[in-house]
Amino acid sequence: MAYSDISGNNLDLSLKAVSSATINAVTGFFASVAEAQSRSHEIQHLNSMSDADLMRMYGIERDQIVRHVFRDKMF
Repeated sequence: MAYSDISGNNLDLSLKAVSSATINAVTGFFASVAEAQSRSHEIQHLNSMSDADLMRMYGIERDQIVRHVFRDKMF
């Protein structure tokens, strides 16, 4: 016959693991939101520039702004 250990130690470890995973998930979520907001602001800033300034300062055309902003993630 099989027996299960339902002592408090195993339960404490499970609660610690769950709460740690929850905190990590929430922290990761807010970090993602902050990064997305930062990228959104960068896109807005670049869109407000003239085509000549985009080319002179970044070497990109207007249709390449999103690719430029997300170059570390997508390309």
